[in-house]
Amino acid sequence: MKAARLHLRLSAFFDKPTQPNYLADLRHVYIAATSLLTAVIDLPSETLLYVPRYIEQMMLAGAVTLLKLLNSSFESHVDVPAGRSLFSRSVKTLRQLSVRSNDLPQRLAEVMAQLWHTSGASEQRMFSGGDDSNLKDEGLQLKVRCRSSLSVLFDAIWRWRQQVGQTGREGLAQ
Repeated sequence: MKAARLHLRLSAFFDKPTQPNYLADLRHVYIAATSLLTAVIDLPSETLLYVPRYIEQMMLAGAVTLLKLLNSSFESHVDVPAGRSLFSRSVKTLRQLSVRSNDLPQRLAEVMAQLWHTSGASEQRMFSGGDDSNLKDEGLQLKVRCRSSLSVLFDAIWRWRQQVGQTGREGLAQ
């Protein structure tokens, strides 16, 4: 039920920041993401071996939701230290879903860790639109809109590729 709730709440990222309930929708998607991630993380470790692929995908969507919201102008509306801790524990749990070396859960956990490092460590945040508060809210909108709840993951990877590509081009120019 928590995965379904998150799946439905992720539609908040498809809305425009000018929508009347935009902040409330972002708050609801944050609550849905933290609720699902906490429930999966708290499962006994032997149960994690039997987690369906759908729950793994929704964990990814929940982790990217935290990534987006904690590294945007919305961070002032949530408990950032608790969100960062939950994100870190989510990456650890994704690694525990791995059944062999270099399988999909392990690679996705590494991608999530890289996305976190890139989005929070740089001065220009990945999900901020600019200095204007309206533009910052637009940074949460999805540029890549496909596959419903996984659009959040694909959008984060797309933004990461753009940011890394820009940094790489700057390095080549020197």
